[in-house]
Amino acid sequence: MEKLTLKEMIPEPTYKKPYAQVDFIFQQIASLKYNRHTQENYKTALAFYKKFLKETNNYDNSLSSDPRFYLKKHWDEFALLKVKTYIDTNNIKGTEGYLTSHTIAGHFSAIRHVIEEAVGNKLTVANDIYITSGVQAVRETEQRSAYSKREMESITEISQKELRYSYKVLKKEGYKKTGVGRDPRNHTKMGAAKEDGWGCIENCRWYFENVLECKPVIADVDNKTKHQGFLAYAPRKYFQEIGGLPGIYKKWGVPPFMDSEVIMPLVAKLALETGLNTNALYDLNVHCYNDTHPLSGVPYIKYYKLRSGGEKEMHLNPDKNDKDLQIKQYRHNQAQIIKKTIEAVIELTKEIRRNAPDNIKRKLFLYESSSQAHLGKIGSITARTAHVWCAKIVKRHNLQSDNGQRLIFNLSRFRPTRVTNLVEKGIDLFELQYEMGHADIRTTLNYIESNQLNYVAKRETKKALDNIFLNNSWAKEKSLTYATSRIEDENFIYKGLLCDCKNPFNPPKEVKSLKNYVSGQACSRYNMCLFCENVLIFKKHLPLAWVYKRQIETSFSKKQGDLPNELFYKRTLDIIEHLFEPLESEFSEYDIEWAKRVAEEMDVMIDPVTYIPTVDGG
Repeated sequence: MEKLTLKEMIPEPTYKKPYAQVDFIFQQIASLKYNRHTQENYKTALAFYKKFLKETNNYDNSLSSDPRFYLKKHWDEFALLKVKTYIDTNNIKGTEGYLTSHTIAGHFSAIRHVIEEAVGNKLTVANDIYITSGVQAVRETEQRSAYSKREMESITEISQKELRYSYKVLKKEGYKKTGVGRDPRNHTKMGAAKEDGWGCIENCRWYFENVLECKPVIADVDNKTKHQGFLAYAPRKYFQEIGGLPGIYKKWGVPPFMDSEVIMPLVAKLALETGLNTNALYDLNVHCYNDTHPLSGVPYIKYYKLRSGGEKEMHLNPDKNDKDLQIKQYRHNQAQIIKKTIEAVIELTKEIRRNAPDNIKRKLFLYESSSQAHLGKIGSITARTAHVWCAKIVKRHNLQSDNGQRLIFNLSRFRPTRVTNLVEKGIDLFELQYEMGHADIRTTLNYIESNQLNYVAKRETKKALDNIFLNNSWAKEKSLTYATSRIEDENFIYKGLLCDCKNPFNPPKEVKSLKNYVSGQACSRYNMCLFCENVLIFKKHLPLAWVYKRQIETSFSKKQGDLPNELFYKRTLDIIEHLFEPLESEFSEYDIEWAKRVAEEMDVMIDPVTYIPTVDGG
């Protein structure tokens, strides 16, 4: 009997099972994978994709009335881009349902592979798909670690530029006519010469000054008819680099709304100056600042921190008995900056606060939406608002980290940055505890220690990677042979499980210090190989390294905090992740992708602590 093709086997979706075709194609691709862990990855990716479909209807209005999802109709060339858009706008740290970047990267990779297979089997409406850049797997520690001095210099410089716009709006200087340009209405074709039509920014400004009378208009139904040329052509093609119409208005200093572009620079400024937990920051009340505390007599901020017992107070001026003049001056300046920033926010939001819903009227940070979906709606700044703004800032100013990668910019990182600065200034530990709002001094100590451990871990990771690549360079210059017994010759190396070894009879001191170590015997502690100065990792070892990474991650998720020596395994993961990062690794991107594909079919025990055997049939 002739085997049926996928095209012939695919089921018809129904109203009861609208995603039958999606279920089918994911299950078919997963069934071709030998490894149980890989099959499980496709299963969880399917659940994530169906969640995306239920929440967005695939950004297709027709699916709201008829939810039956047909691959031949709905998987177009933008299928992956839609998922990426959903992830960027919905997976926000600090919000309900947040998934780590590694989990999201795994889901996205599986979804991409399934859609590509569907395209290859001619099951989709598109013959090809738009391959987006994918989801970057970011180590979670980087999302909450302190900014380096160089990174903070860049952030400070960019923040000043963004703040100028906020303060310009605050001062209500008004728009001053420039008299530039000429009437563009006689040259509405996009093909017309730039200097004659809407393609010239000066002509757009002429229309703004002479027809709109220097008042910004929005793209509602009435204005689209009255000012079609300005609203249709001005934001297009020629001005996308400055953010379309909102970017033009911002450049001219005439915002039609008190939107997040005006308010968020001040939110970021307050986050930096106070070091507040972001949840407490977004929840600040309009009356949070007080000039004089009834007991201490100094300015203070009232804020709410659920995990530390509710309402807290942050005193902004130094103790009068503090003899450190540098700290006293620093704290005095900080108090003045915080006061002025809060006053600026209150003044900017004064008008929209009158019309704000009662449930948010008393919130400090309010704004008007400038998005087409919620045009003019008044809301309060949330983690999602901040995330979207931070992403825009990184893209707009091309912010980069110390290693040349895209900067992971979020307001949460201001807190550890501020703590680092205060520790460097020599601030008293108990004052630091009070400022951070910790109910227990041990929490403060753990916070400082974890940041220090993060620094030490990065240093250890770099040392291990340098050693691996140095040994690889050494090996390339030698004519090496595998030894079958102990030989005192550097031209002989030894086979291992996870990697090869220059000399297993001389392990690192961590192994020699173990109770069961016997001097003169070959080392068999394969889980410590990556930290050993004798380690040799070649291309052939990469699949096993990826398998080991997968096993450690599975152990973390299954054992939920009960994994012995958790810090050691986190350091191991960090090394492997760097090995597989094309921009950091000495292995090629081709070798890395090859290793990942080969690893899918492997099931081998490297470390009995992290190994969970594959069960036949499941």
